[in-house]
Amino acid sequence: GFVWGCELSLLKHLGGWDGERVDGRRPQGSIVRATCPARGGRKLDTRTVRVTMRVEQGNSTGSESGSGMGQIAPAYAVLLAAQILPFVCRNVAGDIAYFLTTATATVFIGAKRAMWEQVAERISQRAAALAPMIASSYLFGLYLLLKYSQIDINTIMAAFSTLLGAICLSESMQPVMHTLIPEPFRSFALWKKDDASSQEGFYGFQAASWLLGLSTAAAYALHVEPNFLLNNILAWGIAARTISLIQPSSFLVAAGLLTGLFLYDVFWVFGTDVMVTVAMAIDAPAKFLFPRDLSSYADPSSVYPYAVLGLGDIVVPSLFASLALTIDKRIVYQTSPSAIGHVPSGPYFRASFIAYFVGLGLTFVANTLTSHAQPALFYLVPSLLGSSLLTAAMRGEMKSIVAFQNDVVTEGNDNGDSDNDKGDSVS
Repeated sequence: GFVWGCELSLLKHLGGWDGERVDGRRPQGSIVRATCPARGGRKLDTRTVRVTMRVEQGNSTGSESGSGMGQIAPAYAVLLAAQILPFVCRNVAGDIAYFLTTATATVFIGAKRAMWEQVAERISQRAAALAPMIASSYLFGLYLLLKYSQIDINTIMAAFSTLLGAICLSESMQPVMHTLIPEPFRSFALWKKDDASSQEGFYGFQAASWLLGLSTAAAYALHVEPNFLLNNILAWGIAARTISLIQPSSFLVAAGLLTGLFLYDVFWVFGTDVMVTVAMAIDAPAKFLFPRDLSSYADPSSVYPYAVLGLGDIVVPSLFASLALTIDKRIVYQTSPSAIGHVPSGPYFRASFIAYFVGLGLTFVANTLTSHAQPALFYLVPSLLGSSLLTAAMRGEMKSIVAFQNDVVTEGNDNGDSDNDKGDSVS
């Protein structure tokens, strides 16, 4: 439910860009800006917020160090290699390795990419407080519709998530395509604004990225095999794009959000069958799947054929990890809020990244030992909060971390000044 709420917010922004964020024909080191127009008259909508990405002028070698691909290319390679596991190792060890690798690589890629873009949404204190209740309403509403109505909610959610997956995958793959596609196609302008002073347009590497996203979604909708892999690709696109565009507005907001969703996860998994029922009944790219070996079951038809990792178990902790990298940028490296570019993995991001790996690993250990669905946030939230607070205590920065505000850079405020307007939030 929380992830679908993020999807709604994300779709609002992905559908409203005035121009393109990436332009392969700009001079090296330039910053390309696009604006998300303000939607007047709606209390919780954002004001105009800049989204920026630094890119390098296209060249024959296909390098794109300016967009940060050099720093996150190993994570993409690990993510790609992990997709072989479902075909060579369909056992418990295989699904644990697959989920751990896919999830941690996604966290790393999303957090690092967020440093190249001014985050479009800040989760406010009010939104964080409401998140567990809104997520519970989504979840229980879906449960009731599945059990007591004739509405084909599965088709509705699948169509919505598939469309959003196509958009997010296309957006997420643009830096990769800019690196991989050679000239002259990479910078070939399929459409260009009729203005000599502007480089705004639609270029070859963007067309390739959109072709990948739309063709993946079409193949998934047509049930092309391996369909679970297409599901995972679209789910990854949603997760990576959400992480790179949304952050909590402060450390305390992040802690409150995690704590509330911790209670939400524990209640709906341990206290009821609602979470598991909805997760298995809705066939949509809002979860990662790993095919099970059903040969050992007496009645394979009675067993759900996939091991499942919910998208929320990646997105929610990743929002905290992304904030941790922002804390490194602002407190450890003393960088301006408006600065765009690669941020080295500092102590807070490293602590959060390791905590995520450990917490998710504990989830799978508990799942294997108990043979019962586990609320991943039960293990992840204490790991994430504990690691960050311990790091702050060891560095003597506890007060700074607890008081940390994730400043917003707006159109009228692009010189590093902060603006903590609560209007820029995910509601």
